[in-house]
Amino acid sequence: MNRRTLFGRFAALQSANRAATRQDYFRPLLEPLEDRKMLAASTMLSHNFVDVDPTFDGTHLNSNDQVQDSVTLLVFNYAFTGFGDVTNAVDPANPANHFLAGDETLHDAVAATPSAAQLQISDGTYAASDVILGNAITVFGNGANTVIVPEVASDKSEFGATQNLGHAGAGASGAHQGLIINAQNVTISNLTMDGNLGGVGGSLNYQQGISTLFDLAQDGNAFYSAFDYKNPGTPIQVPLTPLIFGTGNPTVNMVVDTVTVNNTFFHGIAMSSYFNNGAWKNMQIINSTVNNVGGGSTAADSSVGILMRNMDNGVINHDTIGAGGAAVGIQTIPNGPFPLG
Repeated sequence: MNRRTLFGRFAALQSANRAATRQDYFRPLLEPLEDRKMLAASTMLSHNFVDVDPTFDGTHLNSNDQVQDSVTLLVFNYAFTGFGDVTNAVDPANPANHFLAGDETLHDAVAATPSAAQLQISDGTYAASDVILGNAITVFGNGANTVIVPEVASDKSEFGATQNLGHAGAGASGAHQGLIINAQNVTISNLTMDGNLGGVGGSLNYQQGISTLFDLAQDGNAFYSAFDYKNPGTPIQVPLTPLIFGTGNPTVNMVVDTVTVNNTFFHGIAMSSYFNNGAWKNMQIINSTVNNVGGGSTAADSSVGILMRNMDNGVINHDTIGAGGAAVGIQTIPNGPFPLG
């Protein structure tokens, strides 16, 4: 090529540019790694958070400070996507000064998790009673390492006699449930619940470990009086689940999978609509274990480990009922396929 001509000089310049571009393209470039973060639609409850916010905020934690779960190494914005206790925060002016910060609960985490999102509960023991799952969410933990225990004592009122479930007075001084499914498309998995732990006195302090809110007497009462941890003297009035879904045969898509429930008074796990509310479609209680249900109750359907009533296409499969006189109670509509194992 004649580089003296104008075309030759131009061609040589383009060839040099292409060579330089190829060199840059094939040269590996190292970039700093970013903090691991959960998806925006996910939240976490943890006792393992540490404060990693670069700005020291005094001896407390401000909303939206960054915290990191020391087990999973995931980073969250406190009180927005991260909830729980925060430890090992250090005053940079005095590194020996460690302090505690943060006090968000399971109630807070559930309330802040939007529909179609996931709530991950990290390893630890969490005190919670009457937790209302009012959105279509997935709640999951780490099996035996994630334990939910009562935060308040529960009385032993007869479910079928006094109808304490769903009636005024079932708040600070009455009967209490563990997790209450109060929405469609809810999944609960890989958790352990125990009504004898928590240090609140007595035993069987969950009337039911996991339950939908239903009223056996069908006496027109429309609310359940749930315990309010922020104001223990005033119960929260929660609409009974079947009234939310209405009549007919709604597709509820409720799943309880790989959950262990220990030491409850009336039921371990219960899913039910009203008798006159129609059949719910797609309920599943699978791979789960219930131990020790019943405190001498004589009410109908008492001391039942796993109960599924008024369902269409429900599944109770690969479940275990352990010690304590608990049984599996089954009540279906005629056209409801019901695998049992």
